[in-house]
Amino acid sequence: MDRLLGEYRLPKDGAAGRQQLEAAVEARRALEEGDEFKAVRRGWCLGDEPFRKELLAQMGKTLGAEHYGEERAETSLENAERIIAAEQKRRSWTEACLREMRKGDGGKVMIAERLRAETMQSVGWIADRLYLGSRAYAHDLLWQARSRARRRQFLRPYKAGKMPLTRPAAT
Repeated sequence: MDRLLGEYRLPKDGAAGRQQLEAAVEARRALEEGDEFKAVRRGWCLGDEPFRKELLAQMGKTLGAEHYGEERAETSLENAERIIAAEQKRRSWTEACLREMRKGDGGKVMIAERLRAETMQSVGWIADRLYLGSRAYAHDLLWQARSRARRRQFLRPYKAGKMPLTRPAAT
């Protein structure tokens, strides 16, 4: 403490000296209110954009309890964008192609299902990003896709001939 008081040329430690120290530190902090310190005070990542993307990719694999809201949201967003880019590449779609397709296109709905399963993105965000129309319409499309999947899963044993279509006779 003596070293800090000496740096600010305060003679001794006491109530008056600490008040002077507080005033001096606050005055210095007020001078440093520029944009260069905003990232340190508010953000979770101090570095350029490629470094931040690399950190987000690493966090996407091992997101733990020590990661808080902003980091989780940004990691989920990056993960969602990665999934969309991979699906677009796999299907040879461009962003313009995605925008011009029908709102209820089956491929877009499959991407939406994957996003809901693998990320924390809302249905509204997915609807906006995949050009599915309104949030309610996107929700309905996802519900219909889940219903069809459940029906297929239920009917699969019957089609394979493994289960009888009638009840066994009572004995």
